[in-house]
Amino acid sequence: ERLNNLAVQRNQLGGPLPSLLWTLPNLRTLDLSENAFSGEVPTTIGLMQNLRVLRLHSTQLGGELPAEFFGIPNFSTLNIANCRFRGALSENFINFNQTLQEVIVAFNNFTGPIPVEAFEAAQFLEELNLQGNQLSGVISEALCNTRGTAFGQLAFLIVDCNIDCNCCDPVSDCG
Repeated sequence: ERLNNLAVQRNQLGGPLPSLLWTLPNLRTLDLSENAFSGEVPTTIGLMQNLRVLRLHSTQLGGELPAEFFGIPNFSTLNIANCRFRGALSENFINFNQTLQEVIVAFNNFTGPIPVEAFEAAQFLEELNLQGNQLSGVISEALCNTRGTAFGQLAFLIVDCNIDCNCCDPVSDCG
């Protein structure tokens, strides 16, 4: 219960994660990236009320992000790139509008429209990487207007070539 940070990235660990891991109430940072962990993020992630940073990129984890995830207060950083996540990107990202700084969901199997309004509402969003999914939509002028390099400004905005965006960072394979 006293554990605040758990970082085991790049350790060649694998298999399903113990269910107890997703119930640690004081955990602020969970970094399991670049391992071979498998399974899905369970609904009990909602019990992790102090979680700020979740880095699961380059693992075998997947499934849909449970609705309970969006009830975590003060959440700031999500990096689940290069995994097996699927489904729609939730409009409930708007729940993090006061704290969200990074959303990196590149190279998964997310489908449907980009929840642009949710990302527009994020007052401190600095990185949004949506490429390598089957998303659709238009990046709004309002979101483009948050671009910049100062704290709380959107420094990185990366989407696929099929997304209409006048201010996104270039993707090398657009031709």
